[in-house]
Amino acid sequence: MKVVAHLFFAVLTGCGYQADYAQRAPERFSVVVTEARNADAIAADEVASGVRDELARRGALSSSNFPRIEVQVLRQDERAESIARSAGGTPEARALTVGLVARGWIRMHRSDEPVRDTGDLRASDVRAVDRDGTGAPSLRADALHDEDARSAVARRLGERMARRILGDPVAPGEE
Repeated sequence: MKVVAHLFFAVLTGCGYQADYAQRAPERFSVVVTEARNADAIAADEVASGVRDELARRGALSSSNFPRIEVQVLRQDERAESIARSAGGTPEARALTVGLVARGWIRMHRSDEPVRDTGDLRASDVRAVDRDGTGAPSLRADALHDEDARSAVARRLGERMARRILGDPVAPGEE
């Protein structure tokens, strides 16, 4: 009986068997933006920063060239969420939805095919249109808040992209 037990143990350890819950060496990635088709450079950089932040929280950020997560920012958009008639009778936006669409993947080496492609991911947020004391749109304040909203959306999108690439389940409503 002892011989069978030793033989069984030798076969299991010699074939590379490892429990699913065993500790693996952590994957470490660098992050690079490969393309920003219709998005400004700030939004693309914020998406990459969001990916880096999430990787750093998990101890998976690397400064080496490969393996790396490649980020592609596909689109940014803005649309009126609420429209009302202005004092002059023309339609005017009261709130705007600011959105970004991006995708990411891992490239292990320069010549390798991409793996773990996230597919298109979208994040958006609704913000109010700024008004001055007379009720007219305040273009200066509006421009500043638009950039802040776009940066926050981009960073949140990058964090979600990193979680998706690392294999975390996606919560309902995050798509």
